[in-house]
Parts: sequence; structure tokens; C-alpha cells
Amino acid sequence: MPVRVGVIGAGMIGQDHIRRLTDVVTGATVTAVTDIDQARATEVAARVGATALPTGADLIGSPDVDAVLVTSWGPTHAGHVLAAVTAGKPVFCEKPLATTAEDCLRIVEAERARGRRLVQVGFMRRFDAGYRQMKEVLDSGSLGAPIALTAVQSLSDAGTKAEIATFDLNKELVKAVQDGTIEFAVDQQPYLQGYLSVDALWLYRNNGNVSGGGTAPVLTGPAFITKENADSVAEFAAKGTR
Repeated sequence: MPVRVGVIGAGMIGQDHIRRLTDVVTGATVTAVTDIDQARATEVAARVGATALPTGADLIGSPDVDAVLVTSWGPTHAGHVLAAVTAGKPVFCEKPLATTAEDCLRIVEAERARGRRLVQVGFMRRFDAGYRQMKEVLDSGSLGAPIALTAVQSLSDAGTKAEIATFDLNKELVKAVQDGTIEFAVDQQPYLQGYLSVDALWLYRNNGNVSGGGTAPVLTGPAFITKENADSVAEFAAKGTR
């Protein structure tokens, strides 16, 4: 029996998920759709023989929905995900999981209270063949921050004024960022060191991982390490966790 999926948000991303669930994925069928634009929900639902429902709450509570897919506007994600968890229904949420750290932690706590995993966030690159190969190389220990540090010496030998940035990070490289030898590093640690997306919230609390900036940082995903913030991650790099 196929998993009956309800989709909250019928915009471009939502419609792309509906297409994949209908035409690519086996074992699933879209049975309900909702959107802030009810006319669009009705149109999209009709294409796949689903029912258009007025609200996310109606969709989550529907007996015809086994699992929920959230592709609505970012600030609505937390409410929908929490409602799905409360209903005991598995929920796939497009990025971001929520727009505040507090809401992310509420979701984690709600899932723990249910006693089983119900939430998955749309970090699809970890399933991409190229990224998986890259992770295997990094796990093998044959590639890492020393490449960027070697490049520094190569630039010096060549007498060029080129600047270096890298995806690599370790304690020596953090020092190079701090003294300006390397401009910045893009730390993809949350995936490349094997952390699950939800665990990035733990890393935010315990390892200083933050991506984005301004008043609304993104608490999951890669992070830019620059001279201005390198001091905040130096301790973790020295311990080998970054």
C-alpha cells in the first residue's frame, strides 16, 4: 500500500516535489494539497487526483494523509512540523526547519517526546553521488586543510598576489585565517563530518556552528569562517571537531 502524502505549499518547490512523488518515486501517492492560495491548491491537486484542503491543520488531521511534506513559506514551517509531530505523522520539511533557534529546539524536543524519529529536513546533497564520493575522500584522510596551507607556500614561491580561500578547516588553517594568510574557509562540517541535519542544532549550542548572518542566522549548513569570526571556532578546531 503506497504512503499517502499531503503537501503543504503548492508553489514551485511544492509542485516539484509533487511531480517527483507522482512520476519518479514508487510507493507514494499525493492525496492532499493545501496552499495559502486556495485556487492554486485546487489546480495543483486536480492534476494528480488529490484533494485540496483549506489549511495545513486540515491536511495534517486528514485520515487520508499518512505523511506530510512542508514546502510553504519559511516562517510557517515550525507550526506545520510541530503539528505533524503531535499527530504522530512523519514529516519532510524543506529548508529551513524553522526561522529561529528556539523553534528548532521545540521541534527536536517534541520529536523526542514522541519517542521516535518523525522529522527529516531537505538536505538532499548528502544523497548526491558526487557529494558522497567527496565525503569518502575526506573520511579517508587523504584530503584536508593541509592542501590550502600548501597553496600558501606555493603562492609565496611564485611571487603572486593571489588570495586563497578554501573549503578545508583544521586548527592550523584557523590560525591562517586569523592572521590573514587565508581569506576565508567555507566549513561544510555538518555534513562532511557525518552529522545529521538536526544535529546541527546541537552543534550550534556546543560547537559554535552558525551560517548566514545578520539578525537571523541559519543554524544548519556550511559556515563562512573569516578573520572576524575565526576566534569563535579556534577552540573547536583545536579539539578536532572543526
